[in-house]
Amino acid sequence: MKWHQVVKVAIDEILADPILAGIYGENVRKMGTGSQLVPGLEWMVIGDAEDELWNPITIQWDQWCHTWEDAVASEQQLRRLFHQDLPISLGGVGMWVQYADRAELSDANRDNFAGVALRFRYTPLRSKYDPVS
Repeated sequence: MKWHQVVKVAIDEILADPILAGIYGENVRKMGTGSQLVPGLEWMVIGDAEDELWNPITIQWDQWCHTWEDAVASEQQLRRLFHQDLPISLGGVGMWVQYADRAELSDANRDNFAGVALRFRYTPLRSKYDPVS
C-alpha cells in the first residue's frame, strides 16, 4: 500500500464534497507547507511505514474555520466520509476506516477562528480476508 495514494483519494473525496468545498474551497494541503490558511484543511500521516505495507496508519485532518459552526459542519462531514461501519475499497484495496479521536486546536496568532483536529485510522485488509474484493 502506498499511503500517498490513500491520501490522494481522501483529498479527491473532500474536494468533491459540496459541504467541505463550500467551507474550504481548494485550501486542502499537507500540514506545514506554508503560512496558515483560514479557512483551511491540512493533513498529516502518522505512522507511515512503507516497509510494513499492511500496518495501519492514522491520518490527522486539522480544520481551521472562520466560525465554530463551520468547524462543527466540517467535522460532521469528515466523519460521514471517513468513518465506515464496514470495510470499503480504497484505491483497489480493501480498507477499514475508523474515526480515532479529536482535539480542539489553538494558535498563538488566532484571531476569530476555530480549529479542530480529527484522526482516522486506515487499516488495509489482506486479500484473503478482504470482503470487498
